[in-house]
Amino acid sequence: MTNPSELALAALWKKLNFNTNTLADRIRLQKTVYLLSKLGYNELKAYEKTYQMYIYGPYSQKVARDAFMLSTQEIVDTPLSKEQTEILKRFCDLESSLPNKNEAPLYSNLELMANILYLLENNQSHDLKSIFAYLATKKSYFNDLVYFNKALDILQSSGLIHL
Repeated sequence: MTNPSELALAALWKKLNFNTNTLADRIRLQKTVYLLSKLGYNELKAYEKTYQMYIYGPYSQKVARDAFMLSTQEIVDTPLSKEQTEILKRFCDLESSLPNKNEAPLYSNLELMANILYLLENNQSHDLKSIFAYLATKKSYFNDLVYFNKALDILQSSGLIHL
């Protein structure tokens, strides 16, 4: 581990109990890194450019490679700076603000918020009806307008989007 992004991922590894054992673990890791970078976790910004839309939303092969590398190493618990700690707290508040739907996977809240944010930032259209329709066709658990609007409100109140 030599670059700031890898070091930041390693520092978060133990604090957020990351692992790569299951698909759910890997999706949670991907969405967490994506959202933390958007919240201003500067050491993770280099990963932002590597994200592309994939089956479960924004996905980075670089994050996946680095995570698999970390999963084979002994990770030393590294203290976070005051700024990193504040951003991590904002992320945890964001994550807990939108509970997972009962019938949905445990990471569905992060998946929905990351998808909305990615689509708003990377599409020409900011048509929320089109974004909702697109997501509703991807996953049945996204086909809930109330849940979608709650995610929008949370993203807006966190300063991640401005509608």
